Amino acid sequence: MRPLIPRVRVGDVLKGTRNLRYYLQTASTLRYLQEAKHGHSMKHLSRQIYRPSKNDKFLVTVNAWGLFGVCSLDTEVILLFGNPTTRPKNSTRSLGRPSHIQTKMPEMRMNPTIFPQWFIRTHVKMIDLRDWKDPAYYMRSVLHFNLTNIRQDSVPSYYFQHGQSGVFDSHMNGEGWQRDVLLSMSREWATRGVTRVGAPTGKNTPGNGFGPQLEEIEGMKREIFQLCTNPRIAQRLKAEEPTLYETYSK
Repeated sequence: MRPLIPRVRVGDVLKGTRNLRYYLQTASTLRYLQEAKHGHSMKHLSRQIYRPSKNDKFLVTVNAWGLFGVCSLDTEVILLFGNPTTRPKNSTRSLGRPSHIQTKMPEMRMNPTIFPQWFIRTHVKMIDLRDWKDPAYYMRSVLHFNLTNIRQDSVPSYYFQHGQSGVFDSHMNGEGWQRDVLLSMSREWATRGVTRVGAPTGKNTPGNGFGPQLEEIEGMKREIFQLCTNPRIAQRLKAEEPTLYETYSK
């Protein structure tokens, strides 16, 4: 199978760039404040805030068919990038004559040029699947091997999470699926070629691409600043997360 990112293989361990750390911290802070706005305990939510570390490691779980995914080895963060699978209509008819309209193709979410903005290669590998967390094993089976392409009711699905909370909530995928069942399905359907062709499908799969983009950071920061204008939220943030308060209240 042809990888989306050359020379990167499933089982490779990557480190995150400063861009990735900043994105994750901003996204988790926004999620924290949104939950606080609705009255949830900030003491409980503070455990969910991403604390940037240069030593955080990310296991490559998917690298095929326009998809690239990693699971954090240190937190519950899961990142999945999916390139557009649908093309916009580029022609119409006007007064009986064809008139071509150039419609902009949705932006790529991951390719060899984008990859270095998010990740740094290392020489570390995890090739023993017994060492993998369950969410990582599930991603590999369902998305990299494309089990979701099997046209049956009783097949595993992957729920693509949207918005800034998605990277922190995707670990819920795969609950109830045993590893031996996934392995058996992979072996059964690989011989028919089903797991090797076509784009992976999943619940809530947007055809115009999905996954984090660096351009989203500024929008998240504006929303954080707006939330910090709420005196109640600002007071609690200052008391319980003074470092974050100093960063985002200016």
